[in-house]
Amino acid sequence: MSRILPRYEPMLATPWAAPPVEADGWVHEVKWDGVRIILEWDGEAVRLRSRRGLDATTTYPELKNAAFDEPCVLDGEVVSLDGADRPSFERLQARMNVSSPSEEALASVPIAFVVFDLLFSGESLIGMPWHERRARLES
Repeated sequence: MSRILPRYEPMLATPWAAPPVEADGWVHEVKWDGVRIILEWDGEAVRLRSRRGLDATTTYPELKNAAFDEPCVLDGEVVSLDGADRPSFERLQARMNVSSPSEEALASVPIAFVVFDLLFSGESLIGMPWHERRARLES
């Protein structure tokens, strides 16, 4: 990798039985039921890290050709969707601990990367409010 990117740890979700009655200032997102991944792109190559910091780049080679406008770090989740386009953790398990999946595994268990947050985009965005990072992510 050509540029050293800051190392970020994923912020883990907090389960709640129900959203607060006064929900101002709260954000609620779908639980995707996948594998949490930090994607780092230094301008030349993608590196994937698990929530424990382990390299997952060869486990999900479909993501290695991702390219962006500038070096970035994305926080998201790798998921595998079933026939009804619902996330299936059971289906994803066939790929989770395979360091170099076969062509058959890639074809039978396709994955998608659902991005939650933009942590770095040319510069660290951690000090920026979440809604501003989200707006940059969606643009």
